Amino acid sequence: MQISTTFLVALMFVTILTLGIANLLVALASIVGRPVNEKKDWIPTAWKVLMLLLHLNVFWHTSAILSVESWGFAGFLYIIAGPILLFFSVSVLLAGNESQVEEPLIQFTTNSHRFFQLLAIIQIWIIGSDFLLGKGFSLSSLFNLALMLLALILMLSKRPNYHTIGLVAAWLIVLSILSLRGLGIIV
Repeated sequence: MQISTTFLVALMFVTILTLGIANLLVALASIVGRPVNEKKDWIPTAWKVLMLLLHLNVFWHTSAILSVESWGFAGFLYIIAGPILLFFSVSVLLAGNESQVEEPLIQFTTNSHRFFQLLAIIQIWIIGSDFLLGKGFSLSSLFNLALMLLALILMLSKRPNYHTIGLVAAWLIVLSILSLRGLGIIV
């Protein structure tokens, strides 16, 4: 039986991506299981759901990965860097909310620097992977640039109201990407 390098690259890509999805699902399940009267930390929760959507969006790179006939080691390392960065960003996001000492929003804005830094790097990776996979710069790349700039702004800000506005903007960007993908405008 002969297994292609393309299959192995796609398998590694999906495996690492699945680890991040599983971590997010576990975190969201614990939120669903909380008592009704417990204080809600809606901004970190909204980022967790948004990161789940980003994982599912990146999953669609798998079909483009499978269309590449042959992979070199450098291309393999680049393409799995995305799921690894997503996994790290989720780990940072989830670790930043363990303490109940402060208000959840203040705690989130104080501890979110690394999360937003990784989110910005992920957007750069997505644009680069589009070039690697033969798509080039597209409409999707413009949305990724916007999300990268937003992540950089939020990385530098500790003001809760900026993070609230930034979250709404991030949701609009991601929902736009997903809607355009659903309509077949972005592949």
